[in-house]
Amino acid sequence: ILRNHLQPERGEPSARTTDGVFPIGRTADDPLGYAYDATGSSRPYDPLRAFVLAKLAESNAPADKPLVLAHPPTATAAKACRRIAFYLEKVGLRVELRPTAADDAPTSADAADLTYVVVSSSEPLVDVWRWFGPGGLMNLDSRALDAALQQTAEAESFAAARAALFDVQRVLHDEALVVPLWQLPEHAVWRSRVVPPADTVPTSLYQQVERLQILPQFNEELP
Repeated sequence: ILRNHLQPERGEPSARTTDGVFPIGRTADDPLGYAYDATGSSRPYDPLRAFVLAKLAESNAPADKPLVLAHPPTATAAKACRRIAFYLEKVGLRVELRPTAADDAPTSADAADLTYVVVSSSEPLVDVWRWFGPGGLMNLDSRALDAALQQTAEAESFAAARAALFDVQRVLHDEALVVPLWQLPEHAVWRSRVVPPADTVPTSLYQQVERLQILPQFNEELP
């Protein structure tokens, strides 16, 4: 799916499959990837395990109803989910694709068996609560995850925050029904004439937007 439909540039390091939910970063020392534990164990494809999981899903699914795969109403998500459905049907699982009304994740009213979610992470320490905390994207009833989340809230240093986020990734790997697929780079355009206040280093879009300054533009003389 990543190679045939999203078509990243050749050699692009940030368009890659992933084993975790936090940003990977472009390189091993990229500070944007501080929350991603690259030493964690991944799940390689196991034909026997896949067969067992398919049979379990088939036995738990109603005989007259297909599995519902919900996804955002975007061309990329729809194309990816059609491929996912194609492979699930190859092992005998009927799948119904159901676009959601908005880009947000479907609610309980959508009654989906599987959910394709597109998320963007700006700051893992904040996003981890938005995704996995109370009322978050995935409400996982886990004491281990609750303890790891509490550690992120109590962290008083960068090292402690990083260790806590690594624990969150480990718990999600072991306990949550989350299957990360890939991560793609995001780009932003910043007009050079729009500058932040002198005492501010912008770290997010629209930060200190009310204090942004627009430099005057002077017409240069024609040669």
